[in-house]
Amino acid sequence: MDCVNAVGVDLNTASPAILEHVSGLTASLAQSIIRHRSDIGRFKSRADLLSVRGVGPRTYEQAAGFLRVFSGSEPLDELPIHPESYPAAAALQLRCGGVESEGYTRSLRELSGDADVGAELGLGRETLADLCNALAASSQSSLDPRREEPAMRIKVPGRPAEIKEGAALDAQEAGYTVDQLRAGMRLQGVVRNVVAFGAFVDVGVGHDGLLHISKFPLGEAAAKIAVNSPVEVTVLNAECRQDQGGAGKAKWRIGLSMR
Repeated sequence: MDCVNAVGVDLNTASPAILEHVSGLTASLAQSIIRHRSDIGRFKSRADLLSVRGVGPRTYEQAAGFLRVFSGSEPLDELPIHPESYPAAAALQLRCGGVESEGYTRSLRELSGDADVGAELGLGRETLADLCNALAASSQSSLDPRREEPAMRIKVPGRPAEIKEGAALDAQEAGYTVDQLRAGMRLQGVVRNVVAFGAFVDVGVGHDGLLHISKFPLGEAAAKIAVNSPVEVTVLNAECRQDQGGAGKAKWRIGLSMR
């Protein structure tokens, strides 16, 4: 959960397995968000999250700051700034002459440690610094790199995109479940966590697979494996390990390779 919250999650493209790790969201709410995207379309703002069945003000307050909406109706939704801080962020932008003004970034850096400005806006020292840093980063076109990538098509389970021969499959779109995985399948995935012995990859079936370090790609490509990076993997095995006594959620061990 910590890595997901630290990086932020794209509300319009994240899978259920990623969404359920966002602070305040559960597996059930993650599925409700997916259904909302399928039935109504992309989220135009963070505030649209309140229209999802089961999401109330408290859940919204907990989750909103960790979710991102790119190219929506509110530019601040792309930044690691909680909606409750939008008035203060707007005030800071105005004080610095606006995003397009010369010296905007420099002014924000200078204000980040100004206790008087913080008191005026009702912000603590750390909150003021975080706001100024986030706004300054956006002005330098160094927002989350997902903003600069081509627009992603919203994934709708059961309506897979056309796949070229030999290309990796999006299991979530194709409607695959974990028990349908077979050795040799090539799948699209997103790296969820990187650890000493490898990386855990979300392949869209509700259970993460392990890409052991011995199965990392050769050469420079291995250095590009990082949290939230897209990858194409091959399934080595998929085994179900039920909890003792058969109670509880089934645990799957999915082995992956990029060799």
